[in-house]
Amino acid sequence: MSFNARTTCEIQLAAAVSAIAALAVHASAQSIVTGPGAGVQPMLRTFSSPTGIPHLNFLAFGAGATGGVRVAGAHISASLCGDLISGTGPGTTGMVKVFNGSNGSLLNSFYAYGPSYIGGVYVAAGDVTGDGISEVITGTDVGAAPHVKAFSAANSSEIRSFFAYSPGFTGGVRVASGDITGDGIDDIITGCGPATGSTPHVKVFDGVNGVEVRSFLAFGSGWPGGIFVASGDINGDGRDDIIVSADAGATPAVVAFSGVNDAVLLNTFAFESNFSGGVRIAAQDMNNDGKDDIIAARGPGGEPEVRILSGAGGAALGSFNAEIDSFTGGCYVGGVRYPLNTCHQDIAPLPNGDSLINVNDLLMVITNWGPCPNPQSCRADIAPLSPGQVGDDTVDVNDLLMIVTSWGACP
Repeated sequence: MSFNARTTCEIQLAAAVSAIAALAVHASAQSIVTGPGAGVQPMLRTFSSPTGIPHLNFLAFGAGATGGVRVAGAHISASLCGDLISGTGPGTTGMVKVFNGSNGSLLNSFYAYGPSYIGGVYVAAGDVTGDGISEVITGTDVGAAPHVKAFSAANSSEIRSFFAYSPGFTGGVRVASGDITGDGIDDIITGCGPATGSTPHVKVFDGVNGVEVRSFLAFGSGWPGGIFVASGDINGDGRDDIIVSADAGATPAVVAFSGVNDAVLLNTFAFESNFSGGVRIAAQDMNNDGKDDIIAARGPGGEPEVRILSGAGGAALGSFNAEIDSFTGGCYVGGVRYPLNTCHQDIAPLPNGDSLINVNDLLMVITNWGPCPNPQSCRADIAPLSPGQVGDDTVDVNDLLMIVTSWGACP
């Protein structure tokens, strides 16, 4: 009898180890989130490789909201696939929604600029409070003052609010986030949208207090349109860099500037030189070389292509069409970083653990025993484990055993 019980236990342990190993492989490949430009239903999609292996596919807003979907990836819930932020395009009430990256369930929604604003919302995600959880960063679209805000993703409380440029500028403001100052807190990066007299003006605002800390022109002062911005560590120096791309009316230029001193690290075309529909960008390490790569999507006027460019030199790593081939309205893109804590059993203390699986994690399971009141944020529901999905909406003996069998320092 004891032999059979021991054998069963060994089989269960082996299965758990195999599942964890599979998850580690899965987690090493990051994801891309896309939203269409204007003209079609607001379908949010995620892809799990540079060549476009699909994962999620759902309406971010009501089917009639056809002004486009601006997107970003985030780390908000306990999802092993990161989380997703979407903002409406112009022509409908300016709403922001936050979704669980594993299953697409809605985590939060709010009006960034009030229910009467219909100008469109640009979105980004960054940890501007230093708690390990992403905040939602927003920027206004063409027709409004360049108003930037940051909100708690959990309760929609406003954390930052300022005008990135003169309040009289109505070309819109594109937003991104990264740790440019090197203090461990994400900063807010802005770029001017298109308008008469617009310049390719990039600014960086300290995430801690909103103070402007960087300001420069990404291209010449005679640049004919707006710019998009993104951030990621493309040279592997541990400091996020600033990535800028051209909006419609210019060549498809993408330039990366050092987060340390604004030196040009990369200057390339994302697409063929005669494409002038603009380039929407994000950053993510898609080939697991420890350096972020550039995710570029075509603006209006071509196929809905997403292309991944190596941060190390601009070489193409892969591409795919995010919408049907005949759609020419352009796409928006975001990079979805999986949670920074990849030691799945390290669930305490909140929010990101302590690199140890110990009595704190055991107590987290015990105190949350039973059905999960909110399955999308049930931190103690860690078993069963499979690539891209975790838990069974109940904290029980399976979760307890996963803690016990993984006891010690995180590998």
